[in-house]
Amino acid sequence: MLSPAQEEPTFRTQSNVVLVPVLVRDKSGSIVYGLKPDDFIIEDHGVPQTLYLDESAESEPISLVVAVLVGRRADFELPRMRGLSTMLDPVFEQPGSEVALLTFDSKVHLLETFTSDDAAIAHELGTLHSGDHGAAVLDAINGAINLLDRVPKTASGCSCSSAKRATMAARWRRLMA
Repeated sequence: MLSPAQEEPTFRTQSNVVLVPVLVRDKSGSIVYGLKPDDFIIEDHGVPQTLYLDESAESEPISLVVAVLVGRRADFELPRMRGLSTMLDPVFEQPGSEVALLTFDSKVHLLETFTSDDAAIAHELGTLHSGDHGAAVLDAINGAINLLDRVPKTASGCSCSSAKRATMAARWRRLMA
């Protein structure tokens, strides 16, 4: 008879793929689009590496929930959060992408449902104000998941991103049970 330690399999693996997420901006801070693999050099200990560019990253629309803590001592960070809309520009520049905005203190407050209107999100972010002394983080995460669950699936059924989202939501709900 085998001991419990002997019954557990051991898997070993090796990967020759390294993901290097990149966001390139020009001197004025605008995002640079249309870059090709020849525009980059990746080296490993001085040896140039073969580079593959994932074109799908720029072509897939996303649904993003932004959750901003306005409770506790968040009032010190609110001026920075009001400028968050500029960080969302790449999302809004992608056709079909949308953003929802919620804030939370001791309660979750939905400020904007999913929209592709960057001005609406910028307005809401620009008018953020301090909440109470609570921080219902778990409720905010659950609220974000519920919003994402209502996003219509793609015409082809369940896209990879929505499948991952469903898996993450299921894991989250098991942890919360």
